[in-house]
Amino acid sequence: MLGQLKSKLKASANFPSPPAIAQQIIALAWDPRTDIAQVATAIGRDPALAARLLRVANSVLYARSVRVPICARR
Repeated sequence: MLGQLKSKLKASANFPSPPAIAQQIIALAWDPRTDIAQVATAIGRDPALAARLLRVANSVLYARSVRVPICARR
């Protein structure tokens, strides 16, 4: 299955480059020395991405008894 997916992706047209913040998060994900603070800092640089992640974290999919607060730090 994975081999089929890889071959289909290689045969596909070129995909657009992800935004700079996404590239940074991908690079952090591949680095075994990355800690969560670095990822949080990178996500915090993109308000739209941070808002989406908070929306998912507070959704019923990840239901918790406490909502994740939105902190306005500047």
